[in-house]
Amino acid sequence: MSTSIAQEPDLQSLVEMMDSADASRELRGNVERELNIAGEKWSLTGRLVAASAARGLVLSEDDAARAVNAYFDGLYSFKAPQQSASTALAGLYINRSAIGRRYGIPALVFLAIAVPGTMLASFVGQEQLRQRARDAESGLSAACRQIASLYDDLAVLAATRIDAALQQDLDTSVLSGRGSLMQTGDFSERFCSDYASISGMVTEDNYERIGSETGSIKPALASAQAHAAEGRAVVDMNKRSLATRQSLDSLIQEIRSQSPAKPLLDKAETTYASGIAALNNRQQPQAEEYQTQLGTIRAGVQKFSVLPTQLEQLYASVRTVSREDAALQQAESLYRQGQTYVGSVDVSQLEQTVSKMEQLRALLETEFTIKVVNRPGVKSGIDRYFTDNSGKRASGYYLIVEALDKQNRAIEMPIPNQEEGGRTYRVKTWGEQVPKEVYDRVAADKRDDGIIQRDTLGRKETGYLEPAITMQGPGGRPFQRMGQITRW
Repeated sequence: MSTSIAQEPDLQSLVEMMDSADASRELRGNVERELNIAGEKWSLTGRLVAASAARGLVLSEDDAARAVNAYFDGLYSFKAPQQSASTALAGLYINRSAIGRRYGIPALVFLAIAVPGTMLASFVGQEQLRQRARDAESGLSAACRQIASLYDDLAVLAATRIDAALQQDLDTSVLSGRGSLMQTGDFSERFCSDYASISGMVTEDNYERIGSETGSIKPALASAQAHAAEGRAVVDMNKRSLATRQSLDSLIQEIRSQSPAKPLLDKAETTYASGIAALNNRQQPQAEEYQTQLGTIRAGVQKFSVLPTQLEQLYASVRTVSREDAALQQAESLYRQGQTYVGSVDVSQLEQTVSKMEQLRALLETEFTIKVVNRPGVKSGIDRYFTDNSGKRASGYYLIVEALDKQNRAIEMPIPNQEEGGRTYRVKTWGEQVPKEVYDRVAADKRDDGIIQRDTLGRKETGYLEPAITMQGPGGRPFQRMGQITRW
């Protein structure tokens, strides 16, 4: 039986076996990484957080994980180009605002996966060029639109016919505006003749030149825009001027047709002439002020046509209803004042006098009864100290009263408050000062059964200015009114 012994491998064979083992380990590592994506993502996430901290940034694990997921999505979802770090960077750059607005994640991803800095710089540079080209194209498009719009605006203004006094100003604005636009003629011919072709006109090679040329026409466009605005302002002024002139003409014609008193007509004619002169001098605000004044004069003319008659009728009515000399004297005084204002054609003062005469007649025609407030839970009287007209402290006794009409309804009355210097308030209940004897008698009447049997203080009858006290005072006779208060 023979025994064979294996031959020892030579050095070359050992080297080949080591190379094979290295290749096997590398292949196994690649397979493990491909099959263990979750572990690889976890590892890369940790490296991102560490890289962020090294740059002085605070990056949460959630944000880092989203950035890593975006990177791996880019590796496996886009197959058309040859897979490379460059394509991964492109995917991350496109989605940079969604995955790293706060931390600058795309740069950190490349630091973590050891992408060369030159590749990143090249990619970003290309994107910046494309953005600048897009900006230049947008500026070119806006300039062409503005040129077209200004030509249209100036054409409309040129066709507008206005008052001769303003037409020259409008024509000057249009000519100046068109002169400014002519400075853009070469630019417009080269770039704006075919608006649809603008989208492909700007490239990464010519954007700087086109952007520069677009910027160079901005002063001309601004000048044309200003002249167009001037033209529109002239047209607006013409509209306002025309409306004001028509209003002035209408007002003076209406006033003239009523054949007013000479002072009113003279005032109207003067105001009208001043308004027209202001318009001719292009003083629009002053013309509108004269327009307002003429409107006020027209209202005065209309009032003056009826006020004298109203004064006569009211005076006759007051004389008929009055039953005391005091009322007749007031009516006579108001009538004389009114006649004076008629003679001087003072519409404002005459109107006030007629109003006072109306109030006098209404007062004389009013009837009411003054009664002590006689309801459960409501005060019927009050005693208090007050400072009299001489400045002395005095005691006062007041019955709380109200004025009732024929339907037994409380009515508002103008009551002077003697504790406030006679200031008048319109109230439905007030305190009427009475002698202490009257106050005590009413108080005793109410204490008897809670009801005041004799609760009438006085009456106001037709034809009289003031109510008369009918309640008996000291000595069994009615007393004179002593004063009133409106608060207690």
